[in-house]
Amino acid sequence: MNKWRMYVFLAAEALFFSGCNFFQTSLAEYLHDTGTTAGAGQTPPNLRLAELYVTYNGGRYSPVEPLDEIRDTFTIFVPPASLAASGSVPLTAVPAVASSTVTTSGSLFMPLRAVVLIEGKFFTRYRNDRTILITVTTAEGLSKAYTVTAIWAEFITRQEELAAIGTDTAKLGQDYYLKPGSLFAVSNWVPIGAAGDYSSGNAFTGSVRGNGSVIQVNSFKNPPSSPVQNQGVFLRLQNAGIEDLHVHLAGGPVNTGALNAGGLAGTAENSFIWRVKVSGIIRNDVTAGSNSVHTGGIAGLLSKGALVADSLSAVEVRSRVSTSAEHYIGGITGWQEAASGGFIFKSCSRGNVIAEGVPPADTPGTVGGITGGGGNMINTSVMGCVVLAGALRAEIASSSPGSVNRILGRWSGPTLSAYNTYNYYNSALDMPGAITGSPSGLGGIEGTPRSLSLLQTRTEYEALGWDFTAIWKMGPDSYPVLMWE
Repeated sequence: MNKWRMYVFLAAEALFFSGCNFFQTSLAEYLHDTGTTAGAGQTPPNLRLAELYVTYNGGRYSPVEPLDEIRDTFTIFVPPASLAASGSVPLTAVPAVASSTVTTSGSLFMPLRAVVLIEGKFFTRYRNDRTILITVTTAEGLSKAYTVTAIWAEFITRQEELAAIGTDTAKLGQDYYLKPGSLFAVSNWVPIGAAGDYSSGNAFTGSVRGNGSVIQVNSFKNPPSSPVQNQGVFLRLQNAGIEDLHVHLAGGPVNTGALNAGGLAGTAENSFIWRVKVSGIIRNDVTAGSNSVHTGGIAGLLSKGALVADSLSAVEVRSRVSTSAEHYIGGITGWQEAASGGFIFKSCSRGNVIAEGVPPADTPGTVGGITGGGGNMINTSVMGCVVLAGALRAEIASSSPGSVNRILGRWSGPTLSAYNTYNYYNSALDMPGAITGSPSGLGGIEGTPRSLSLLQTRTEYEALGWDFTAIWKMGPDSYPVLMWE
């Protein structure tokens, strides 16, 4: 019997150490539990890293996380001061005990600026991340694996760092990574690109990965003269990328006073806005003379192939304009420029969209659940979108021509084409005070009605191509929200 017990013990011991070979962290996990050698909750010194850093462009960059006794994953941010196309980037890992050795699964290289393909169109994106494995091995053959991810972006953790992007023109073309779950609450906000005092109209040409962080705008700083050309968290996006970011316009209506006004950006040119949410209330109150005014929940104006995809506008949009020209108001954008194009795919508008007049000289107002106005069959399109808003209204007493439509307020291209189909709207949508006259025979796009009960089912959105694996989920009220909410 004792001999049999000895055989069982030896077999179990052999299986344990065999398991350590198959699963490199098995020994470390065992030591964590038993406290053997290093103590409970620790890794033995001969399996630890003493130093870990990247050297690039004259700088030395260490992990965000501390090199403690139990951590085995690390993230290193490398702010690219110059846009080198490619090249090796040294990664140094030093074991805590000199007799241990370090091996890596590969080398770090400066990745090329990549592109993202959405709905058949390529858009500039931030650099690729690079993840490699580092293995520390002792003289006895015991080992532990560490995962190291290098991210080619500036790590933003504080409000001051966020504001600094807009005051330094050298920062406008870089890539930024917001600390996941952060809240940046700002008041008297000057749009990024306005140089801190509205003295310039520079575009942001880099990228921002929001990681679900919130930029809460309590108010915009009043410009020295009104109206300004653009107003939003960003003045103007150009060849830029924004993703996984929540902009919240807090404290009641946030007044903008611009020809192009949006919660995220005044104007977006050849840029992609992906998995972005805007919430709150925006009011564009402006005296614009003969200039047209464009107000949207996400962006005032989309042009030069700008794209909004998989995004949510949960903001009430109000535009009160004193002007001799038209103003266009939409749940996502005020205007999709007909000549150079703008695209909106698989996105949702949940807020009311209201055009207010300034009696007695009321001016034409064009209201759309997704887009106020635009046109052209090829360069612009709205597909797979849903309007859940409770009301679309033009509170304008004038006989001036204008229009209110559930998807697109006024459209110069075909109202039924392959480029503007598969859009749903809440069949209970309230449209009092709608202006019925449409100039030059230009019509809007209504979409397909769906009851609120149907719009609370996931299959309705999946029929439009929405991704409920990686992008969307059904929220507590049974309507879709972004996965990171």
